[in-house]
Amino acid sequence: MTTAEIRLGQRSDRVSAVGSGRAVRSLTVAAQVGGIVGEVAFRPGQRVEAKDPLVVLENEAERISVDRAAAARDQAKATVDRYEVLARTSAVSTAQLEQARTDLAVAEADLAAARHALEQRTIRAPFGGIMGLTTLTAGDYLATGASIATIDDRSTLVIEFTIPEAAAGSVELGQPVRAALVSRPGDVFAGTISAIDSRLDPTSRSLSVEAEVPNADGRLIPGSTFSVELRIEGGDAPAVPGLAIQWDRNGAYVWRLKPDRAVERVSIAILERGGSAVLVDAELSPGDLIVHEGGDQVRTGQTVAPVGDAAAEQPTELSARQAGEVDGRIH
Repeated sequence: MTTAEIRLGQRSDRVSAVGSGRAVRSLTVAAQVGGIVGEVAFRPGQRVEAKDPLVVLENEAERISVDRAAAARDQAKATVDRYEVLARTSAVSTAQLEQARTDLAVAEADLAAARHALEQRTIRAPFGGIMGLTTLTAGDYLATGASIATIDDRSTLVIEFTIPEAAAGSVELGQPVRAALVSRPGDVFAGTISAIDSRLDPTSRSLSVEAEVPNADGRLIPGSTFSVELRIEGGDAPAVPGLAIQWDRNGAYVWRLKPDRAVERVSIAILERGGSAVLVDAELSPGDLIVHEGGDQVRTGQTVAPVGDAAAEQPTELSARQAGEVDGRIH
């Protein structure tokens, strides 16, 4: 039979919640200017990249304005070039040259404004994402500010959920979570907490939390319902090897060695299993020795004595949150 030394392990409690997913970026694309639709350049459900054209409004008048402004700019530039040559021989005054330069600057500003007006006739994607439904077709009139379609950046899905007040102080940014689709419980996705509200809801006494889940393949759809689970660290509890736990009709227990080497029964309640160690609720203290293997051969009050070489009696480090073992022999 062997003994094990009691050490403390940290409890890990689970918090479960139901949340809703949304795209990491999402908006409704709207028209900045009004006009007749010349072309709808996307299909619902299509992936577009940032700056891709979505809708092109009829723009003949704007193109004419650009050509006119360009011609005026070219004429103003030619005038400045000519005046600069003439100014060297005093054929034109300094004031005339400066006025020509001012006229050129105004012409360049007019051209920039005309080009901007033309560019506004093309409504572009603000970022890469998936386009939603639209009812627009060529020939429709699109009013200023009218909605065109939604666009969702689904590369990452944000799951919004709430946790109870009791767990509010135990969550932190970057903490891992597990999320499963309610419609497909077998599909589990790993994510991390990305945002935590600054206050509790005064009515529900809950805290709003957001977690981000990578979604590069686009399998997760915004609006889906998720079952979310995260672990929060609880208090310390005695950790015992699983083999040390005995059972009878009165429940679980372990055998503890008293200072006089007599064994006594200590009832336990299992809190959490982790690897070969089990966290328990029991009247056990760090450093207590318990029977590890061979507990079924021990009886209350039996006197035992560890035997073996000194090296074998030293505690052996186990993995995190697991009890340490001290090898020895008991009679």
